[in-house]
Amino acid sequence: MRVTFIRPNERIGPRAAMKESNITGIYPPLGITYLASGLRDNGFEVSIIDAQALNLSPQEVTESISKESEIIGFTSTTLVWPNTLKTMRTAKKRFPNKLIVVGGPQITAFPQDSLNHEFIDLGIYGEGEETMLELAQVYSKGANIQDIKGTVVRKNSRVFVNQPRPLIEDLNRLPFPAIDLFPYHLYRALTVQAPFYTMIASRGCPYRCTFCSQIYFGNRLRLRSAENVASEMEYYVKKKGAKELVMFDETFTISREFTLKLCRLIRERGLHFRWNIRTRVDTLDRKVLEALKGAGCQVIHLGIESGSNKTLKTMRKGITLKQIRETVNMAREIGIETRGYFMLGYPGETTQDIKKTLKFSRNLGLDWASFTITLPHPRTEIGEEAVKRGLVKKDFWKEFTLGRPIPRLSYFTTREYKEKDLERWRLRAYLLFYLRPLFLLKKMKFGRLRKLLRDTIFIIRNFR
Repeated sequence: MRVTFIRPNERIGPRAAMKESNITGIYPPLGITYLASGLRDNGFEVSIIDAQALNLSPQEVTESISKESEIIGFTSTTLVWPNTLKTMRTAKKRFPNKLIVVGGPQITAFPQDSLNHEFIDLGIYGEGEETMLELAQVYSKGANIQDIKGTVVRKNSRVFVNQPRPLIEDLNRLPFPAIDLFPYHLYRALTVQAPFYTMIASRGCPYRCTFCSQIYFGNRLRLRSAENVASEMEYYVKKKGAKELVMFDETFTISREFTLKLCRLIRERGLHFRWNIRTRVDTLDRKVLEALKGAGCQVIHLGIESGSNKTLKTMRKGITLKQIRETVNMAREIGIETRGYFMLGYPGETTQDIKKTLKFSRNLGLDWASFTITLPHPRTEIGEEAVKRGLVKKDFWKEFTLGRPIPRLSYFTTREYKEKDLERWRLRAYLLFYLRPLFLLKKMKFGRLRKLLRDTIFIIRNFR
């Protein structure tokens, strides 16, 4: 039996009420590669259509689906859901007898409402590897698929959410992603050397930041072994010629023991490649930073978020400005590039708090910075606060999930500043950060000024 997985194109159709664009590049969707490898290892034929990378319309996606496919699976985040609906509807119209399945964060967040579309036959919520494999095995035998754990089904015109499937405890059991099914020549990133591959070494996050939801992988950390991760790295470097690996873990260095061991294994195996990680400042110390540098890690992405201790406490980040300064200084001394991410207009912020963030970002010595305006995403504490404050209607996400017309999400505004003011603050943040004379001189010294200016202009122009 053949299964086809699809990542919908978020850029299709008229401008949606919201959009989710990684303006720094297009990366492969790791989730469906894990599903694909698990199915293939159990004897199923699998194909993947990345409509985002190929820039396909719903009709073009449908025309690319093999007639031999019995299951057509879609993945979707919440903000891409409108385009996922368009593509699924088109696919079901052409293939009425195929099983249309959808999974991903959107289904996990809104399982029941998401299945209130008759062209969707079944939903998978939570981690999908074991659920997808069981579904394929049961469906290929012509047996009943209505009671599989981790699924959302329709019975007699009513939607039922079946019992949840336990999280996968031993991540080492999962086969490496089926990267050969992707059009890797189409993936790109502004600041990453090609060819590059993406990886994840853990699932779950134990932190409780008020702007973040861990509904998909849970809030309990599960780690692959350092040996398992090193073996995947070795495969990409020695077999695929990778020049850089991008680690997409929420907090890569959360386990000091794991980080130090992995860095040692990379050196022992003679692997030479660039790699970058995402982490928190309070999980880094000099020994860890030196180990990362010695193993080829060139860039660390830091969720700094604010230049106001008051705002950091409101966010429940659990870090201070002092910790941030010390960590960035250490990384710079050791020779690791640092990239900071900041949020503007957080609930409770004043104009003075925003000014503090802009000044703090410029004085840290970061090599790169990103500024976003805070939005009340679903299943987050600030999302619930937005409902209480009337910024988002109580049934907003239900209407969104059902595909009905809705206004775009509102920013958190105050008497001091409105939405246009926040847009101006964001533009000012970029201009003040990237057009500093000393910053530009540093880039000129290394011959990267033209690329920096081009990339900065591209980033600013692509904001919504």
